Amino acid sequence: MHSVHPAVPRGSSHGVWLRRTLLAAGLVALAVGVSGCPSESSTSGNKAAEGSAADKTQAEALAKKDKWQEGEACVAHNAPDCPSDYRGECRSARANGCSHDNCTEAKNQARANLRAVVPQECHKYIQSTDRCINGPGC
Repeated sequence: MHSVHPAVPRGSSHGVWLRRTLLAAGLVALAVGVSGCPSESSTSGNKAAEGSAADKTQAEALAKKDKWQEGEACVAHNAPDCPSDYRGECRSARANGCSHDNCTEAKNQARANLRAVVPQECHKYIQSTDRCINGPGC
């Protein structure tokens, strides 16, 4: 049977793997709060594992900064009046925040972005995606 995390090397805990993965992805501030499995004993002590207060405030600031939602709007592929070059054309937009209203705002901005690049006869065939993509802070 294969492990759930095939990238986890043998002899390494999931907590260590997660920290390394976050660091490799450039998410240093988010890696601060990650600790090992509860069954592991920490040789460095609790204070070193918790991180400094500056690291925590940096992680909180990063989490606030990454609170956004992204909406997308596309011209329908079967739009009869729209020239074929514009069918399936899509645009996206982001709005700060994590609420339903922020998602709606992002979708409306995506529609406006798309209207700016497609002919008038395609406007009535513009559709928004069902869901917004959430930023890491949402």
